[in-house]
Amino acid sequence: SQSEKLVWYDFNQGVAKGIAEKKPIVISFYTDWCPYCKKMETEVFNSPKIKPMLQKEFIPVRLNGEDLKYTIRYQEKTYTVEQFLYSLQIQGFPSTGFLDSKGAIITVIPGFIPPDVFESLLLYMKETCYEKSMPLEEFMKKANSCAQ
Repeated sequence: SQSEKLVWYDFNQGVAKGIAEKKPIVISFYTDWCPYCKKMETEVFNSPKIKPMLQKEFIPVRLNGEDLKYTIRYQEKTYTVEQFLYSLQIQGFPSTGFLDSKGAIITVIPGFIPPDVFESLLLYMKETCYEKSMPLEEFMKKANSCAQ
């Protein structure tokens, strides 16, 4: 229901859970001081259309870009948060990462994503339209469909 909080997983748990449950993974890269990260939290992740989809169809993961103690284990390598962000070329917050149900990185999108665009992005990822090499813009023009 709308009153329930969105359940976030830490990176290692979330990726393992996504792979185990064969669900795509959405990663919110944030910092505590970032105003647009808070805006993503309130206006996007917790919006009435997006929150249930995130909770049901995806594994939502949060990663604090400044957590110096957290160790990431990804694809048989170990990273500090800083090293992992560098490997993904993340230079600012918020950034949103999408991983497929095998835990492979599809894309990372920098900046605030408006709720309507984010909803389309989730549908695009859920329908694996990226495998059909269809650009997101075309998907959105076709009323969120990647049918040819």
